[in-house]
Amino acid sequence: MATLTTVGYGDVTPVTAVGQLFAGLTAIVGIGMIAMPTGILAAAFSDAMQRRRDQAENDNNE
Repeated sequence: MATLTTVGYGDVTPVTAVGQLFAGLTAIVGIGMIAMPTGILAAAFSDAMQRRRDQAENDNNE
């Protein structure tokens, strides 16, 4: 988890178990809020580009 969430500025880390748990959950939720929509958008973009290529190919064959 530290590898995915560190920013490289000599991060300050929580000392208590509750603090570490809360920080870990916050980091995972933060990554998920960016990674999940990015994957959905990338898949939709790829599908749209494929449909455009297929349509252009069909237009050229007619």
